[in-house]
Amino acid sequence: MMQQAQKIGSWMKANKGALTLSVMLAVAALGLAALHGLLVQVRLHDVRHAVHAIAGWRLAVVQQLAREQAPRRINAVASDDPAAIERTCAWLESAPGVTGQYLPIDSHGASAVVC
Repeated sequence: MMQQAQKIGSWMKANKGALTLSVMLAVAALGLAALHGLLVQVRLHDVRHAVHAIAGWRLAVVQQLAREQAPRRINAVASDDPAAIERTCAWLESAPGVTGQYLPIDSHGASAVVC
């Protein structure tokens, strides 16, 4: 048993470079597989559309208000669904690190409600 362990140890020392490369390739393959899984769930076109749908001036206004009112937290929620606004504001109350954000809740747009 001891001789077999020594043989394995010496083989590992002799092939250290190849083993390192193999481990690096395996980690890269796992990372690519995880990335593929995420890309299947989130379409880049949908993300791009959502980013462009946010009017830059709305975000800038909220961020400026948050800077001026610090340490108070300022966020804006946009939705045509009052229940969605209420749920989002409740969530924001439990997330003390979130400030200066413009959060459109649906794809239809609405006027912003500052929480």
